Amino acid sequence: VMTNSSRVALGFSLLLCFSALSMFIIPVSAFEQVIGSPDIEVYSPDNRLSPGEETSLEVYVSNAGDIRQPGPAEYVDRVTTARALSIEALDRNHPFDITTGRYPVGSVPQGTTDPIPISLTVPDTATPGTYQIPVRVRYAYTSIVNYDTGGSPEYADRTANRVVQLNVRIVDRARFEIANATSTTKVGGRGETILTISNVGSEPARAATVAM
Repeated sequence: VMTNSSRVALGFSLLLCFSALSMFIIPVSAFEQVIGSPDIEVYSPDNRLSPGEETSLEVYVSNAGDIRQPGPAEYVDRVTTARALSIEALDRNHPFDITTGRYPVGSVPQGTTDPIPISLTVPDTATPGTYQIPVRVRYAYTSIVNYDTGGSPEYADRTANRVVQLNVRIVDRARFEIANATSTTKVGGRGETILTISNVGSEPARAATVAM
């Protein structure tokens, strides 16, 4: 039978044991995470080309951002921004001759860049239709930010090397070339020059005018 004095002694010893154990508990500060990545695509609003055309295609880089775990705005901006981004249109699986090499763009936060010129030539024999130009996109980004209220944030940085598709259309159009030019005019004199202008496109031209 446990007496009152033994109950007090037992309770006191348990209290001492609990106090001794509590001295070895190390407080751990909790941290939070922001997780995400850039989401890069390329577009060209004026993407209609015609056979035989030499042009500079205006390409826009769009970054929608992908947030998998949100947090403070500064860290969300960090994980969704593509840093040191560059693009390169590739000569692969399309009829175009591309003369622009790798183009440095810089940092691209969520949003759309200014137009980037990509010079290309469409062969005279190109068949009308929709084509995809592969565009290699390279950039650096932060995938995870670990942060707490008591210290500096920690960043997990990565690099990306992706290929995205740029849609381009070849359409039937009227297209003119000077087929022949003759003149009997001498230097310092007056005379006539005869031009032969041909429509070498795939569509007829209506209400055409010529000015020199």
